[in-house]
Amino acid sequence: TFQNGTKPVWIKWNLNVKGYRNGINDYLSSISKQNRNIVRKSIRHINENKELSVVIVDSSLEYYRQFKTLYFRMLSKKKYGLDFYSQEKTLMLYRNIRYLFIKFGEQIVAGAVFQCFEDVIRLCYLVSNQDLNQKYNIDITKYIYYKLIELGIERNCSNISLGYDYSTFGIGISTGLSDIKYRMGFRPCT
Repeated sequence: TFQNGTKPVWIKWNLNVKGYRNGINDYLSSISKQNRNIVRKSIRHINENKELSVVIVDSSLEYYRQFKTLYFRMLSKKKYGLDFYSQEKTLMLYRNIRYLFIKFGEQIVAGAVFQCFEDVIRLCYLVSNQDLNQKYNIDITKYIYYKLIELGIERNCSNISLGYDYSTFGIGISTGLSDIKYRMGFRPCT
């Protein structure tokens, strides 16, 4: 509940990265030891595995199509997956769109679409990969959050935004992704 007693329908997740001017290690020191170890383990496995690579690229129609293919491949594996991407008819028109892809060989296995503004990085879509998580005992979602935070610190941004989620305040269901965001240092705001 917020100061005026209301419960918002949508909440925005933000992380102020201005306090991490001494680098990404300042950020890692700010999260719990458990999450710090998960992120570091994911970094180590991805960096040491010759078959895995991470690329960040500017927007193009080809990358839009590649992300869309990845999105629907992962969505088909989810029992209750909701398709928000098809409703997004204007994504290619957004300013400053970039893609982060995690590749296994030449195949894209996870990724994110995000916007880079002068002072903010805003995550638009993220596709994780549970098979990769289990195979290497890593957490792709937290790794992608980490890479966006690292990029934000390098670009001297003030905030990283994970966009909006439907509020689960007062609803007796698992908060799942909201818990992950909170444990990674992001805080809800309206």
